[in-house]
Amino acid sequence: MNILLRIRNKSLMECAKECLLTSQCKAINYRKNWKLCDALGDRPDGEAIQDESGSVYSDISTWPKALAGKCADHNCDNGKKCIIKTNGVTSCEHAYCKDESSETPFAVSTETFGVYANLEAGNQYECIHSTYELVGKPFVICDKKSKKWKRLFCCVEKRDSISNGSPDYINNGMKFSTYDRDNDNHTTDNCAEKYRGAWWFNACYMSHLNGEYDQNFPSGIQWKTFGGTLSSSIMEIRRIG
Repeated sequence: MNILLRIRNKSLMECAKECLLTSQCKAINYRKNWKLCDALGDRPDGEAIQDESGSVYSDISTWPKALAGKCADHNCDNGKKCIIKTNGVTSCEHAYCKDESSETPFAVSTETFGVYANLEAGNQYECIHSTYELVGKPFVICDKKSKKWKRLFCCVEKRDSISNGSPDYINNGMKFSTYDRDNDNHTTDNCAEKYRGAWWFNACYMSHLNGEYDQNFPSGIQWKTFGGTLSSSIMEIRRIG
């Protein structure tokens, strides 16, 4: 179900009003026992309305536009809702992520009533199988600054990306290489220079957690089993023995 906004502590009539104020809202789903309002966009093709005890589904076209007051005839862009300010002036302001949340590899949402797109909303996820572990914070949020979805985690296989893989690229046991101290095992390249960050390179790496942030593969922050570029990493060192 395409949930544009999820709003708590609203009456059924207030829920309908929220939908009328919100661009692209076509219907509401109201859970009276929770006082929980979902403002819904277009229903995906082929998706049937689920019969849920204690839930009221209503097409917004059956409600009077007058509920929205001065915002009754708003033409706010997708992703925005009409706000009536204290001086009576109306304004269209960002309220939700207009794009659908992209599929998160090896993870599934744990939200009881489905993923919702409110600005700054944090939808919780978990890895789909016990062979994967979650790295980061288990949320996908609608970022307030970019108005786009932002994933704060990844699900990776429970194996070591430092000591597993091709023998020429295993990082474990390697010397530390920098731009001016080329200690890697590559026959022609300086791996630290080529991949823009000092690291325990072999020839060159299975994983590289000291790459430049916001760079694409292969120069970004890499962990082989993740399969993409990470936004950040934390490295901790402990004494052995």
